Amino acid sequence: MKREDIALFFGKPSDKAVINPIDYIEHMKELGWLNHFKLPKYCILCFFKELYKEIKKNYKHKIIKYLGEYPTYIFKYKGIDIAFVYPSMGASYAGSLLEAMIALGGKYFIFFGEVGTIAPEIERGEIIVPVKAIRDEGTSFHYQKPSKYSYPSKLILKFIKRTLKQKNIPFHEGTTWTTDAPYRETRRKVLKFRKEGTLCVEMEASALFSIGKFRKVDIAGLFIAGDCVAGEVWNPRMKRKDILKIETDRKKLLSYVLETFYLLNKSLK
Repeated sequence: MKREDIALFFGKPSDKAVINPIDYIEHMKELGWLNHFKLPKYCILCFFKELYKEIKKNYKHKIIKYLGEYPTYIFKYKGIDIAFVYPSMGASYAGSLLEAMIALGGKYFIFFGEVGTIAPEIERGEIIVPVKAIRDEGTSFHYQKPSKYSYPSKLILKFIKRTLKQKNIPFHEGTTWTTDAPYRETRRKVLKFRKEGTLCVEMEASALFSIGKFRKVDIAGLFIAGDCVAGEVWNPRMKRKDILKIETDRKKLLSYVLETFYLLNKSLK
């Protein structure tokens, strides 16, 4: 079989698309399913649905419906307008939502969530900053030529690390492995990627990095360690008694993201 016979590798990322994000958005407006609005330039994609309650409780906000499956909240943090949304899991869906947010004015993005570790020394609850992502998903190949890795924005990466250092928060930085198939995280791949120094596995980073590069916006990620796939069998590393601490750790992660945008905004003035 020739390479071009595989649909994923046929064509080029530079080929013109039949439909663009703005086309879909304008259609939703025509149908009355989406109000006319513009997003703030700072946007959060949060993979913890329960943090909607945290935003609702602590910040005056307005709600935009139908941008994705879940509402988008817009609120102020230290005078900065910020958009917050749960993007659903998986590279394709999260990537489509990112496209819409870019089309509506988003320029600086941070996504954060929980990841599985393939580095057994990283305990549940520890912070991971991804500096590159293995492209083991399909979405990124529609935006970026075939390569092993995709990369976050150096600008936002710098400010994420600055925030964590200023708060004296220890963190690991390194490679993440992005896959479309969480139930096909095979022992062979775990051993190979771990040998190369990869720290964790998740389902979105490489696609979001590639879309950001394609659309010329800045995006980076911040993770908290969860379960572990480093051994012969899966280790969830969570018991009922841990749930309260996990919720607290997730709220802290949100605070780090908000402070990162505050520092970034100060530097851009």
